[in-house]
Order: sequence, then C-alpha cells, then structure tokens
Amino acid sequence: MTEELKQKSLKDKLWRLICSMKVGIILLIIVAGLSIIGSLIPQNAEESLYFREYGDAFARLILATGMDNVFETWWYLLFGGLLSLNLLACSINRFPGIYRSVFNPKKKMTEKGIKNLKNSKEITISSGHEDAFDKVKDVLQKEGYKTETPGNGIFASKGRFGYFGSFITHISFLVIVLGFMYGNMTGFDSHIGGVPGDTVSMDYADFDLRIDDFRIDYRDDYSVNQYYSDLTVVENDEETSSETIYVNRPLRQDGLSFYQSSYGWQGSLKIEDEESFFLDTIDIIEGRHYHYRFENLTVHFEAFYPDFAYDQDGHPVNRSPHPNNPRFIWYLLDEHGEVVDMIISEKGETYEYDGIEFAFTDYDQYTVLRVVRDPSVPIFFFGSVLMMLGLALSFLFFPRRIWALVEPVETGKSKLIIGGQSFKSKAKFEEDFNELITEIDENTSSKPK
Repeated sequence: MTEELKQKSLKDKLWRLICSMKVGIILLIIVAGLSIIGSLIPQNAEESLYFREYGDAFARLILATGMDNVFETWWYLLFGGLLSLNLLACSINRFPGIYRSVFNPKKKMTEKGIKNLKNSKEITISSGHEDAFDKVKDVLQKEGYKTETPGNGIFASKGRFGYFGSFITHISFLVIVLGFMYGNMTGFDSHIGGVPGDTVSMDYADFDLRIDDFRIDYRDDYSVNQYYSDLTVVENDEETSSETIYVNRPLRQDGLSFYQSSYGWQGSLKIEDEESFFLDTIDIIEGRHYHYRFENLTVHFEAFYPDFAYDQDGHPVNRSPHPNNPRFIWYLLDEHGEVVDMIISEKGETYEYDGIEFAFTDYDQYTVLRVVRDPSVPIFFFGSVLMMLGLALSFLFFPRRIWALVEPVETGKSKLIIGGQSFKSKAKFEEDFNELITEIDENTSSKPK
C-alpha cells in the first residue's frame, strides 16, 4: 500500500469516527451529565458557600476541577465542541444521499430489479399497451403519487420531503447545543433584592432599578397565592418605565429579565452603649449575621415571626403572615464564635451584653429578584422550530417509491411489472401496496398471474 493510500485510509477512518452515531450518543451523555452537574452545583458563588454546603474535601474538589464554573471550563467546551462537530459531520455526511433521494432519485429500474424488491407483483392487463400505461398512471396519481414516465416505465413517488426529517432534526440538535453553549458562555444568572424604597445599582446594567412596593396575596389558609413587586427603571436620574411583576411575568429591559424569585424579612439592628451613645445600625435579612468588629461580637438574625406564639410543646410558631405579634429570633456570638445567648425580642426591646445594648427597631419584607441575561433564547427558538419541522417531516411524511413497467404481450393485452419500497412504516406500505394492486386490478380488469 502506497503512502498516499495509507493517508487516504487514515482520513476515511477518522471521518467515519467523527460521523459515528455511537460517538455522538456518548458525547451527548457526557455533555448532558456535565450540564446536570452545573445545574445542581451553584455556579460562580463565593468559595465560602462551597465549604459551608459541601464540606472541606468536596469543596476543594469542586474548586480544583472548575465545577463551580462548569460551563466555562475547557473540558466542557471541549466535549460540547466535539458533540457539535459530530452533529455537523453527520449532517454533512448524510446530506448528499438525502438530496439525491429527494431531487434526483433513481427513476429507471429493470424488470429484474423491480422483481427483486420485497413488494413486487406481475400481472396481466386486458388492455393495449398505451391504454394500460395510462390506467396504471391514473391509479397512482389518484393515490397521491407524483408520476414520471422515463422510457417505457413509470416512476411514482410521494412523501419525498420526509427524507429531510432526520436531517433537519440533526441540525436542530446542533443549533440547540451551540445555543446552550453560547448562552452559558455569554449570559448570566444572578439575584438582587431590597425593601420598598430601595434603588438597586447593577454593574452589568446601564440603569438602576427602584423597588416601589412589594406585597403578597394570600389565600384563606395563608398559603401564598401570588407575589407582586412594583418596579421602576431609572436611567440618568429619570424614570423611564414602571411595571408590576409577579411569578412568570418578568420585567424585561435592555436584554435583562427580572423575575420574581422569593422574599423574606429584614430587621433593623441598632447598637448602643450603656449611656445610649449610638454605635452602629445595620439592616440584616433572615439567616444572615452582622459582625461588630469593635467588640468582636456577632449577631445572627435567625428568623422573624410576624405573628409569634408558642405551641403546646413550648416551641415558637407563626400563626399568620400578618404582623400581629412580631418577634425577632436571634443569636449573639462571642469572639470565638460560641453562642452567648438565643434571644426572642419584641420590636425596640433591648438586650444588654458587656455594656453594649442591642435592639431590633424595625422590620420590613424584602423581595428577591432573579436577573437573567440569556442571549441564546432566539437560538433556542430557532432550534425548536427546526426540531418541530424535522419531527413533522419524519412522522407525517413517509417517502414511498414505485417503479412500473408496462409491456405488450399479445394483441389487446399487456404485462405490468410493478414494485415499490419505503424505508419507513414498511408494514403499512406493504398493506397499501397490496391495496394499490387490487385497485389497479379493478380498474384494468386484469387477472393476477
């Protein structure tokens, strides 16, 4: 074997590998698995979150392997790129054959070729050649076939665009995969929040967002019916638009979408010394803490109970979401992180420790908004349309071909050799083919041979 032939053989093997469906399925499973990891593990979060949520060993593994930013790692882009290459190569490899099947099919077939088809029949027609030829053609056209007459034969086909079904579906997968990768590389998903009256500035936006109001619509059993946030877009100190958003109805501005995500309570903490000398004030939301560095003390705001009560076992409970009997539940921790005390205090009630007085003086509900920039949405939409088109062509259009030869055998009689094939729904085609033979028989007064 010459060097040139060896190189050609190597290229052919490499091309077959790239076009392999098995390779494509393996790559699809890998990319799907990595995407699931990226969906389950918080992305681009602070390192402390991973140590707090997953423990020391797994947190180090997450940070070392890049699982905290899966969609921008070299290995995710590598497998995504290989999957895209496989889909593109498969499509390129199949297109010439599909094109020929649709626009340049084999229209002539010998008598032997027709008889070798799985579905074929030879019958004698009690009509002259021209009359028999026209009658067979008329029956095929009546059944929805497009007919052509190459030589003394008939070529009939229908549903030919169904050949494009799997090809377009492959292309749609390619578009969706590329869109997913592009969206994860260029888009982002973040959160902002605040209480009514707050104006939020964002590094990634040329405008500010003012939270005018936040309210919750409750059912009779106090379960949440809907959350509402009244928002105003402020550009260069001017109000440009206002909108009320709720779940599944976001505010869209300059490529950003603001979704109603969640809510909670915020408490205002005031710190004074024994002589009522003001030391500090801070707003804390539930589940967060504030470290007062001058005394090495930490306040952890555990929860806010708007309608506080004790159950029969002496445990704190909330009777309703309305602030009928509000209480703040919080912990005070010393410089070693040890809990000094757990406090349940009313609004304005002070707690004294080592000459320092702590008091929650006010409360308010805050809203959390999810901020999404996803430039892949139009790509996904286009890919989805392509997929629907591909599936429609695959399941609604069944390509069928029929070849027929009409030959004179004696005066007033002709011989019909007819056969057909379909690469989809073969059992149904066989049934329809037999019905077609019966209809030809009835229309030509023929006798099966």
